[in-house]
Amino acid sequence: MSKLAPCLLLLFFFLCGLFLIQDTSPTTDEIPFHMVNGYTYLKTHDYRMSPANPPLIRQWMALPWLFIKPDLNLDKKSWIEADSVPFGVEFFYKDNRQIANKLLYSSRFMILILGLLLGLVIYLWAKELYGDWGGVLSLVLYVSCPSFLAHSSIAHTDVGVALFCTLSAYFLWKFLESDKKRFLLIFSLVFGMACAAKYNALILGIFFLLTILAKKGFKEFGASTLLTVFVAFFVVWSSYFFEFKPLLWEGVPRIEEKLGFIPSFLHWPAQNIPIPMPSYILGIAGIIRSHQSPYLHYAFGEWTTNSHWYFYLFSFAVKMTIPFLCFLIFRAISFKYSSSKKGNENLVVLIPTIAYFLMTFSDSTGVGVRYLFPIIPLLMVWAGGVVLLWKTLDIVIILLAFSALISLFRNFPDCLSYFNSFVGGSKNGYKFVRGSDVDWGQGLKELKKFMDYTKIPEVTLRYFGTADPSFYGIKNRPFSDEEIITPSNRVYAISIFNLEHIKWAKSRKPDALIKGSIFIYDTR
Repeated sequence: MSKLAPCLLLLFFFLCGLFLIQDTSPTTDEIPFHMVNGYTYLKTHDYRMSPANPPLIRQWMALPWLFIKPDLNLDKKSWIEADSVPFGVEFFYKDNRQIANKLLYSSRFMILILGLLLGLVIYLWAKELYGDWGGVLSLVLYVSCPSFLAHSSIAHTDVGVALFCTLSAYFLWKFLESDKKRFLLIFSLVFGMACAAKYNALILGIFFLLTILAKKGFKEFGASTLLTVFVAFFVVWSSYFFEFKPLLWEGVPRIEEKLGFIPSFLHWPAQNIPIPMPSYILGIAGIIRSHQSPYLHYAFGEWTTNSHWYFYLFSFAVKMTIPFLCFLIFRAISFKYSSSKKGNENLVVLIPTIAYFLMTFSDSTGVGVRYLFPIIPLLMVWAGGVVLLWKTLDIVIILLAFSALISLFRNFPDCLSYFNSFVGGSKNGYKFVRGSDVDWGQGLKELKKFMDYTKIPEVTLRYFGTADPSFYGIKNRPFSDEEIITPSNRVYAISIFNLEHIKWAKSRKPDALIKGSIFIYDTR
């Protein structure tokens, strides 16, 4: 049974993912920032569009498009100015409208593959640590996690970076266990792929190397750091097809603005001397700048630019299933008795995880739980150690594992907007956080079904997203200035993200909630 269980769990995850791929409309970032950009990267090796993410996962999700061969028109002002949103939306809904669903589903399927691989890595690592049933328990915690299932079914980069960070941690653990240099080399390669997936992997890499310092001392730490930096650099550079251009070459948009952040004596070198992967450097600079600038987000009942040091701890506590949190508590309490023989997994998991959480205390962007994806799989592996307490907690382990799966079933298919009962479930989560934790534009298909079922011919719509409502047959009109203040005799559909934009909406009880992301108000 312990051999069959992981196969059944991964099959279950895959089938749920296939359903979710076609169940939701494109989320806000999929079209303009990920899929279309990935395709332009593959076709042109020009990375001007939205360098806020490295190219590896974007290119991965766009690989099927090389066979679908959508039209790519670069003779547009939006391409020249690197304006991702109009370029991506026009590419999707004008130039390739007839095959838009094929493009969306194929890219999402590529991310589902990464989600499956992540589940497999979690299982295999936990199995090595805690035996067959330890692997099964960790895998149950993963496949029953609504957030990971949801993000494995949309074309974003978060599951990709989680996969490569988890693989990095695994091979780092193998190195600490065996002291074999080949595992350090593989760690360096995989960590390079993590850095080519998303920039937050760079933060985690520092803590991975500090784990080597804590275990092996300064000499091994220095040698390991040099190897990791060297190998990872070439892996990242290769993901840019060995891009070698001036930092501010002529294709970079808003050069004058960027020169304002560079000392004047570096203006000429920045525009004339080629360097490796300048787009990666520009992306890092952009991320640093955005984190230093006021960033409006919703937190605990208000729109704010202030940071709440506990924001990500709260997001983790309410977006993960309660059984998973219980397993973490049991694992921590029984630390000595639920660890492997050497206990090296405790260093590899806990040093990066604790340090990463501490780094979030000063973050003011309020991205949500997906920002924690690089470390959550490590905790799922670590929680598998609870099976070593089987003789004491056998009934508790079984009940919690089943309740984790039940919590997924109760909220399926609205996994993206899942919240546990700590905040009253999904219907109340929006009162505390917004964005990708709640409403990311995923509800248009369900809105159309609701309109057909209730025979509503038209809605007044305030939509948060980049998808085209008309593509899904939604007849809609915008809010008038008067309707923002006072509703008229109409049916209104308001994305939760935009709730405060409509003065009367927050104080009025909605008539329906669509896909956890769109409120319906029938004022006829």
